[in-house]
Amino acid sequence: MKLWQLTEQSADRFPNRHADLMVDLLHSIQTIFGSDGLDKLVTERSQRQIQTYQSRLTDRGSEQNWQHQVRALAQLRTQEGYMAEVIDQPDGSLLLVENHCPICTAAQNCQKLCGAELEVFQAILGAAIAIERVEHILQGDRRCAYLVRMRDKG
Repeated sequence: MKLWQLTEQSADRFPNRHADLMVDLLHSIQTIFGSDGLDKLVTERSQRQIQTYQSRLTDRGSEQNWQHQVRALAQLRTQEGYMAEVIDQPDGSLLLVENHCPICTAAQNCQKLCGAELEVFQAILGAAIAIERVEHILQGDRRCAYLVRMRDKG
């Protein structure tokens, strides 16, 4: 008797319907529980993301290390499949770039996920930091990018 086992390299040879399943589940949640139910789902997911990121990031809340925190956040996002990087800007701000979106299909069907993402970043980086999405895949851009800087103290 011979026993065969597929490797990870074979994954592209077989259909992967994870994105379709996620979209179907989002539609079902909307149908069964309405917009409020979908809002609660996105909020709960965001809270779990915040808790996960906070537990993995060190020195939270220090204004002196905000750039380090953005770089660490980019590393976490890369581990999640976002292919994130940080680009230093001439004015001292940072550009947090996500070159891939592993949840793009779901986000196309539930744009609340993208809005929540910005809220998660703000919660992680703190009130002294301003973060603005300047490029967005769902708006036709090649990537999602966020301009991150210290807020003016005036």
